[in-house]
Amino acid sequence: MPHSTQPNGIGPVHFQFIETIAAVLEARDGKLAAVAETALAFPDADCANDDDAPLGEDSAPRLDLDLGPFLIAPGNTAIGVRLHCHNTFGSGEGDSSRLKLLELRAATLRDVFDQRIEWENHDRVHGDTGGRGVVVVGKTQHDGYFDLAIRMRKIVERATAGGQSITQHLVETKRFIWTKERYAAPAPQ
Repeated sequence: MPHSTQPNGIGPVHFQFIETIAAVLEARDGKLAAVAETALAFPDADCANDDDAPLGEDSAPRLDLDLGPFLIAPGNTAIGVRLHCHNTFGSGEGDSSRLKLLELRAATLRDVFDQRIEWENHDRVHGDTGGRGVVVVGKTQHDGYFDLAIRMRKIVERATAGGQSITQHLVETKRFIWTKERYAAPAPQ
């Protein structure tokens, strides 16, 4: 379960100062006890405004559990956590979502996958872009872990010089393989 704490619990949220922890809990003797926990870090997330202004409560980063059955190895289902961010920039604003997969191994919860899975940018200069992805668990394996792929549907809308709108629909698939400790894109061949 993702859990975040904010110093003093009041005021605007500065995401980089929030301690975020994921924990797996188990009922023991009528009480919940932590089986494993880990600090969550999202170094590639874009949750800040260009002008470094604090994020208000309505656009503060949000964590959600992703309850998809991410079977990453036979008998081994990963826990999904999504980080949602809203940001502003000189010519517009955007939203993005990252998916992090956590593997429970004995008493350890480890980060094995972290990728952008969805985004939407509204740019007054360059047009609107967006994408929504789905994680697909493959049948092939590397070191006992199933390969993963993100199938991303992208939309690009641009205005022409005549004021008409052009919309492109693209589909892109990115593949990820197990590399001893976590998933990564395979090296180009």
